[in-house]
Amino acid sequence: MDLPFMKELALEAGEIGLKHFGRVTKHYKKDRSIVTAADIEIEHLILKRIRGRYPSHGIVAEETASSSAHSGPHMWAVDPVDGTQAFSFGFPFWAISIGFLENGAPTKGVVYQPAIDEMYSGDRGGVFLNGQPLGPAEELPLDQDSYLMVPESLHNKYKYSWKGDCLSLGSVAAHCAYVARGCAVGAISRAFIWDLAAGAALMEPLGIHSRYLDGREINWPELYGGKRLPAPCLSAKPGHWPSIAACFHQWETE
Repeated sequence: MDLPFMKELALEAGEIGLKHFGRVTKHYKKDRSIVTAADIEIEHLILKRIRGRYPSHGIVAEETASSSAHSGPHMWAVDPVDGTQAFSFGFPFWAISIGFLENGAPTKGVVYQPAIDEMYSGDRGGVFLNGQPLGPAEELPLDQDSYLMVPESLHNKYKYSWKGDCLSLGSVAAHCAYVARGCAVGAISRAFIWDLAAGAALMEPLGIHSRYLDGREINWPELYGGKRLPAPCLSAKPGHWPSIAACFHQWETE
């Protein structure tokens, strides 16, 4: 399994996304989340390519959820348009998110933002932005100017005492990419495996760990069935992780 294949997939998917971008008809799923023709077309392309090349691998994807998930050692986690709401309203920070997990852990990831032409790719051998290596970002002190990537529902579902700046772009995968890049000190989410797996694979080689806010490690295989993370997750460097986590005191359940 190689990153060039994943990057080719993301580029093909991006072309489809750009074809639809700005000309979107929204539909609502049973959970009231938005789906568009681009989501369906891109997911069909990616799943067809993966199944054709790696027929024994499992796949969990947003629009088909657990229909092809399994408990084997090789699993793909695919979000055809991460940030569909942003995409449908014309914001450019949506992403194609393709993650690969081996033996229950994310090991390879591609996050591609077609509207701004930023391709993040990586594995344990290195992480890249448009082909240029990203090194571990300097661990700066946390202060009022520090950016934390957060859900758009932060004000409704969290009680927090974070004194820095909060930013939401509407895409968990994009949030992870910007943390990997060093633009933000961390990211909080309570998403699905297809939102987070690729980003986790990009962040981990750079020393950025993803754990639940209570400190528990993520059990990735328990998410293969398409369930939302059971608790909020924080991705940050070890030196920042406890200080950021301590600022978020309660999760308001849905």
